[in-house]
Amino acid sequence: MASARRQWSPSRVPIVAYKSWCRIVMYYQEEHRRAHFHVRSPQGNASIDLRSGAVLAGSLPPGKLREIKEWADKHKRELRDNWKRARRGEELSAIDGTT
Repeated sequence: MASARRQWSPSRVPIVAYKSWCRIVMYYQEEHRRAHFHVRSPQGNASIDLRSGAVLAGSLPPGKLREIKEWADKHKRELRDNWKRARRGEELSAIDGTT
């Protein structure tokens, strides 16, 4: 029996990590072709490409962006695995935001 794909809802965006100053969220919609994650913070919001680390949309202060890119590089495999889960409509795994 095939599992039903979960529909994304703004009130239920999966948070995959917390840092002291932001939330890192990930979800998949058909128009989301590039693997990426979202950073939500009072300092700004941005969508970050998993492969290149490029900012796809939004902005963050340079120091915060550097911190996020370093964090994403350390957790690249976990982020890629979560992207695959999101595409299949599965629950995402938490990632340590402190490292």
